[in-house]
Amino acid sequence: MEMDEAITTAEGDGNYDPAFNTMPPGEEGFGLSHEGGEHEVFEDFAQTLADITGVRRRVDDRDRRRRVDIRNSDWERQFEELADAYLEFRMNTDEESRFYPPVEVIDEAEGPPRHIEIEAVDLFYRKRRLFPSKINEVFPNVTLMRCGFIGSAPIQPSVAISLRTLSVYRQTHRVCPRLSIQAEVRKLCHLHNVPYRRYLVDQFSIAFDVYLEVLRRIDKRVNAALGRNSPDWRLLNNCPACFYKLKDEIPLKPAFLCQMDGNNSLKRTHATLRGNQERVDDRRLDSDYWLSPGDVDKFKDEVKTRGKRKGREDDDADADDWEDDEAESDPVATCVERWRNAGPEERKRMFSLFDECGVFLVACRHGMILLICDMIRSGELAKYPLAMVDKLMSVYGEDVGVGYDIGCALERTIEKSSLGQRAKDLRLRLVVGAFHGHAHNRGCQLNWHPLYVDGIGRSDLEGCERTFALSNALAPGTRHASKFHRSQAIVEHFSFADEDKWALLCGWMTHSVDFCLTCLLTSSIHVESLSRRSPRNECLAGPIEGIAREAEY
Repeated sequence: MEMDEAITTAEGDGNYDPAFNTMPPGEEGFGLSHEGGEHEVFEDFAQTLADITGVRRRVDDRDRRRRVDIRNSDWERQFEELADAYLEFRMNTDEESRFYPPVEVIDEAEGPPRHIEIEAVDLFYRKRRLFPSKINEVFPNVTLMRCGFIGSAPIQPSVAISLRTLSVYRQTHRVCPRLSIQAEVRKLCHLHNVPYRRYLVDQFSIAFDVYLEVLRRIDKRVNAALGRNSPDWRLLNNCPACFYKLKDEIPLKPAFLCQMDGNNSLKRTHATLRGNQERVDDRRLDSDYWLSPGDVDKFKDEVKTRGKRKGREDDDADADDWEDDEAESDPVATCVERWRNAGPEERKRMFSLFDECGVFLVACRHGMILLICDMIRSGELAKYPLAMVDKLMSVYGEDVGVGYDIGCALERTIEKSSLGQRAKDLRLRLVVGAFHGHAHNRGCQLNWHPLYVDGIGRSDLEGCERTFALSNALAPGTRHASKFHRSQAIVEHFSFADEDKWALLCGWMTHSVDFCLTCLLTSSIHVESLSRRSPRNECLAGPIEGIAREAEY
């Protein structure tokens, strides 16, 4: 510095201050030579000094997994109290006082009033606020929740995010599944003129997980109060059009129609593919949508595959395991081979790159989601539809109709599995979807196409394709998520989709009732007109005209 300023004698310069050229105490450092070894000498000196004085540097031996487990266990102790505080917050009907609660007056005999001062983040402001705390509130997040906020840490939060902000993101993500938490945090940073930092995403994500868990706890309380907490209650009541039966109603055959299919969009990449170590999170989402991997793996050895198929190598033999030991002239064998060849080669070799390669789901004919399971490091193996069929027969019993892309092959597979006799006794009916039926040969279509199966009606059994068209937008947010966050995002998406279908179904049923009443009224007029006409040709004219008018309506 002296050379740059052309200072020859520091003492002769009145503006010179030696303090500017001196490091603060403890930060002087030491010079390093090209030979090296100074750092080891310094470490030995520090160890000798620590042995003499007894003062040692604190070593944090916790790894990331242990930190996550401790954080989750600390949150778990608070969830029931947080649910009570959330209900207390929602009971306040005044929207303004929800987020600006008055300071409570506490009796001096009980002690001085307690407050929690913390930085509060809302859609419209970011500032430090005081939150009044009750005497019996042990956890600070209970105080924050009662005032409409959630902290970013279970014990000593430094930031509290408002429930309004979390609710807005949840509903926005409902209609725009592509919106990630990172995008939401960047938006808040722009609103509040704060530089974006990566740790802000972690804070928002922790608060959002707690918010969703509190909502799930409250839903469980409501379902228990209404008597809807039996194991299969949602499966038996999810779709009113499918499962609500009238008194003395004529039974249908099939009594219930559903559809199932797999999708590869909702994959989750392996951590090694991203070049880092996965953050282990042992949380499990308690949801009746998911079929556990244990329930699926019960059927992994049901189908005996040939080690080498025509035109396929040994290392591809586990790409699918459908029963195909049939004659070359059998129509089902032709359909299976076409279904295999329809997939691109890149997709067949991708399984080692992902922990979960997609989802396999079952939906009713109206699109209500019934069951979901993960396709773990594999393609669309036969064990996934077998596990789904086993659950469907256990819950719904007789006369279940199932639509599947290769329902013809699945029926043969079920016959040779442990489910064969039970499926025969319960009259399980497999059908090929109308869209995929065009790729099957004529011999297969005559047996499994919806056009030739009694009781299918106008259902195309291709609703899974429409469901996946909406869930594909969720894929960017789940590709690099943890296992828990991926499962949580998928359940949130499909539960919202079911609520939307409920609203649409109500309108459709109302329109159908109006149409039936109109038809009954019109038919009575036709019957009366028929009774007045004697010539046969005039009697036939009335119904034909009525049918034409009804079709036009």
